[in-house]
Amino acid sequence: MSKLTKDVGDYCLSHVVDNELVIIPESHDTGFDEYLAIKIDGVYKNLSTRKRREECHLEISYPRLGSSSMEFAAFYETPMRFAKDRRFQGLLSVDVTPYMSKFNTSEFDSLLLYLKEDISDATVLFVVSTDSFDRAKGISEKLKSEMGTVTTYLSLPTKIQMLSYLKERVKDAKLFERRREEIERAIEGVGFEVVSGIRKALKTKTAVPEIKGKREKTITFGY
Repeated sequence: MSKLTKDVGDYCLSHVVDNELVIIPESHDTGFDEYLAIKIDGVYKNLSTRKRREECHLEISYPRLGSSSMEFAAFYETPMRFAKDRRFQGLLSVDVTPYMSKFNTSEFDSLLLYLKEDISDATVLFVVSTDSFDRAKGISEKLKSEMGTVTTYLSLPTKIQMLSYLKERVKDAKLFERRREEIERAIEGVGFEVVSGIRKALKTKTAVPEIKGKREKTITFGY
């Protein structure tokens, strides 16, 4: 079972080659890894290229305000260095979280100009990590106006989603039902970051942890 609902998966496919802003919760895993995989596959399938799939996706973070000119220069050079033929094709994922409230700056305008003029063969996936969707409204409107992006918010899974996802991974239906009350408490207001801890607790017959802090970082933009 996927972390994503069928509706979200279908939505991703329907906008797969569109420039997009994805807003993900800072504190919880809501399936961005799976959403990104769908996006990469879809973009790659629409390319006319002999390049391998892994040569057609690059994740990169745009330097924060106040970064050195060398850091900004390195960012702008990276896609061309990544592409052996100096022509980047595919999906370029750019973390712009630091610009969520600083999108009316010359640095951010420079990024958009670069993407429109120098990376025109790519689909751009902007990523913002925040627990407040309202904080991202400004940058969403700016990107729609300048880059024609669609905005996607990966919200917390519902209780039913979480229970179904966990039940499939536990596989012992009797054990799952016996400890269902504990599990329901543990998944209240959280995302998929709690799954491994719950599975471990069931396997070792220990108390199901109620994890209310931030999820662990991963190699994908720290998400």
